[in-house]
Amino acid sequence: MIKFGADLTSVADTEPLKQPSLEQPGLLDSFNRAISITIRLPSAVSEQIIDRPPPFYFSVYHSANRSLGEIAFCPANILQRHGYRGTFNYS
Repeated sequence: MIKFGADLTSVADTEPLKQPSLEQPGLLDSFNRAISITIRLPSAVSEQIIDRPPPFYFSVYHSANRSLGEIAFCPANILQRHGYRGTFNYS
């Protein structure tokens, strides 16, 4: 995923997250693991946040989310081709 533009990736066990306190109970029931993908936003974005994000922050944020979705799409498909349940969600 790094070669697709991610700055950092990791794999997590979802068991500790399967608590009744989730907003959507049962959301993770069929998943044993989760893959986390991150993209670093440009330093200029965080440097200009004082009391609230500047207007251009939202444009950068949406671009990063779009990129995350594109990056996540590939491994989700690879997992499905190998018989696993692969899906993605970005927010």
